[in-house]
Amino acid sequence: MSLIALLALAFAMAADAFAVSVSHGARLKTMRWGEATRIAIVFGAMQGLMPLIGWYLGRAAAVWVETWGRYIAFALLAGVALKMLKEARSVGDDDALGGEDGRVSNLELLVAGVATSLDALAAGVGLAFVDLSISQTAAVIAICTFVLSLLGVWLGRQIGTLVGKGAEYAGAIILLVLAVSFLLR
Repeated sequence: MSLIALLALAFAMAADAFAVSVSHGARLKTMRWGEATRIAIVFGAMQGLMPLIGWYLGRAAAVWVETWGRYIAFALLAGVALKMLKEARSVGDDDALGGEDGRVSNLELLVAGVATSLDALAAGVGLAFVDLSISQTAAVIAICTFVLSLLGVWLGRQIGTLVGKGAEYAGAIILLVLAVSFLLR
């Protein structure tokens, strides 16, 4: 696989995590680089791990992932989006994702990480039949996802500052659109 093809694959795999990171960042009260880094690490790790898992599962998992992966991703992302909408409608000034301290709950972060990386699992299954270094490919995907997720949280926070509570609704709508897009793939 050429370097350009590898980078294109990495950016494609990171796109969902970037979108979710923007929505998380939009809901933070203040920018916390530690929290942004935690989000980016989880998303990067999940995006890097899933192609490895898919690689090892190979043809056996291909049918299952192709059949059920998009429905699972839809359910997980839609659930996170509905939770965000509920929180956006709640009375009070706690606009932070996950609570007063602005931290995303570990469960919510894990669910979002899994939901956004199911396409990487499916890609890993497909990559099992291509002559390439799966460890190098997974590392490039993980690094790309980490960088874009970190950038996404920061961009989301800047957007959140400008639009206030509406950013929570926008983030939830972005996740719902992303969830529905999984059904249309």
